[in-house]
Amino acid sequence: MMRLIGSLCRCICMIPVLLFSFVGALLVICGFNKCLCFRLRDRSFIRKFLLILGYDKFPEVSLTAIVHDATGIEPGKNLTVILSACASGGTKNNFETRKSKDYKWEEPMEITIEQGTVYVDVCIMNGKQTMAKTGVPLTDIWELSDQSDPKMKCTLRKTLSSGLKINPGLAISWCFPDNENLPLLFGYGLATADNVTKKAIDINELASYCAGWLQKTHNFGLTHLRYFEMLKHEGKWHWCWYETQDHKTTPIDQKLAKNLEALRVVSISPVPEDNETFVVRYQDDNKEAVNLVLKNVDGKSREAWVEALRVFSSTLKDQSRSKDEKKKKSRKDRKKAKGDGSNTNAMEEV
Repeated sequence: MMRLIGSLCRCICMIPVLLFSFVGALLVICGFNKCLCFRLRDRSFIRKFLLILGYDKFPEVSLTAIVHDATGIEPGKNLTVILSACASGGTKNNFETRKSKDYKWEEPMEITIEQGTVYVDVCIMNGKQTMAKTGVPLTDIWELSDQSDPKMKCTLRKTLSSGLKINPGLAISWCFPDNENLPLLFGYGLATADNVTKKAIDINELASYCAGWLQKTHNFGLTHLRYFEMLKHEGKWHWCWYETQDHKTTPIDQKLAKNLEALRVVSISPVPEDNETFVVRYQDDNKEAVNLVLKNVDGKSREAWVEALRVFSSTLKDQSRSKDEKKKKSRKDRKKAKGDGSNTNAMEEV
C-alpha cells in the first residue's frame, strides 16, 4: 500500500516537470521565432518560462522616454523622432514626437517595451523620409534603470538620401517608473541630478514650479506679458496672473484680482503647430470652459510648464479626492454608530 502511495506521489510531482519539458521541446522543435510569432508571449507562464531559460533577458516594462535634442543637422528642416519597439513575433509599437524646427523637443513619451525586445529603433524623420536611424540595445537602456541621470547620447547613422554631412547625435532619457533615484520632473529643465535627490515632493514645492513670466493671449489675438504664480488662499489653490514687476512685495488681494481655481483645471495641452505655446483649459464660475493661451518667454521650455502644471493639478486632485473619501467614510461611520445606538435602545425597551 505504501509503495502504491509513493508511486502516485512521484507521478503527481512529475506533471509540472513534464509540462515544462513539453513546452521547451515545442519551442526547440518548432524554433523559438516560429512559435513566438503566434503571440505565445501573451501567456504569462510562457513569459516566465522564457525568462527562466534565459532566452528573454528582461521582462516587459513601461517607461517614459524623454527625447531632448539633436545635433549635427543643418537648420531649416522640420523633424520628428520615432521610437519603435518590437519583440520577436510581436506587434511593432511606434512612438512619435511632434515636429520641431530647432531640433529641441524636450518631449516625454510613455512607451511600452515588450518582453523579448532586443533593440529599440530610433529614427529621425523629415516627413516620410528617414534622415538617420540606429538601434539602441535594451541592455544599455536597462543599465539606466536605477540611475539618477538616465540620459543617453546616441549616434545615429545617416541615410544616403538624407543629404546630411555627418552622423547626427540625439539625447534621450529613459525614466523607469520604479527608479527611486530619479529626480522629479527630470528632463524638463525643472530638476537635475545635482540639485534634487528625492522623487516625491510636497504640494508647496510643486507650486513653486508653476511660477514665472508668460505671454498671455488677450482679445483679438493681442498679447501681453504677465507673471503667473500658484497661491493658496482660504484653503484653496489659485493660479494668479498680474503685471507687477516686483511680485514678491505685491499684496495678495492684488495678486488674486485675476486668477483661476486650480481644481477647476480640465486640461493642459501643448499646441502642435508652435513649440512655445500651450493651452490651459478650465471652468469659470458659470461652469463654462475657458481657454487660456500662453507662450513661454523666460527661458523655461514649454514642456517644463506643461509638465509642472500637470503634476501639480494631478497631485491636487488626488489630495482632494482622498479628503472627500475620508469625509464620506466619517459620515458612514457616524451613521452606523447612530444606527447601532438606536437598535440598542429598542432592545432595552423590549
